[in-house]
Amino acid sequence: SNCMNAVCLTCDSMLGKFIEKREEIELLFGFGATYMEATREVMKESMRVGLLPILNSLSVIGLVSVPGMMTGQLLAGAAPTNAAFFQIMIMLVITTAQGIAVTILCLLVLWVVQSRDGLGMIEWAAVRHRGKKDTDWPVLLIQYIWKRAKKACKP
Repeated sequence: SNCMNAVCLTCDSMLGKFIEKREEIELLFGFGATYMEATREVMKESMRVGLLPILNSLSVIGLVSVPGMMTGQLLAGAAPTNAAFFQIMIMLVITTAQGIAVTILCLLVLWVVQSRDGLGMIEWAAVRHRGKKDTDWPVLLIQYIWKRAKKACKP
């Protein structure tokens, strides 16, 4: 569930930024920028938005909040240093998993945008889903990526 939250926040932010900055991205394409160069700012901002919740929770662990696993070890009589070590390791694994998930999502979205109708598809999705909840964005994107991947894998 930790990765799902990060991916949904990243996806929502990224798709919104693509619509918001479409003219700027197309201008950069016109000047000869690659897809990675043209979308760098959108990707950077979206990754920041997606990883912000875990970074905020890392800043207060042990000082303001004591997570459940650490509390359980302390109540069971484990040494506080051991409990803290294991909690740090768990948070490191969660943070790494979220970072990997967000990076993969950004690269998949870039792959979709590189397609012939990528930016048009994102704009179409915005019009089609106007007024609906933001959680529809990730579902639509995943369906599109799945269809495109199936086409790419056919001989």
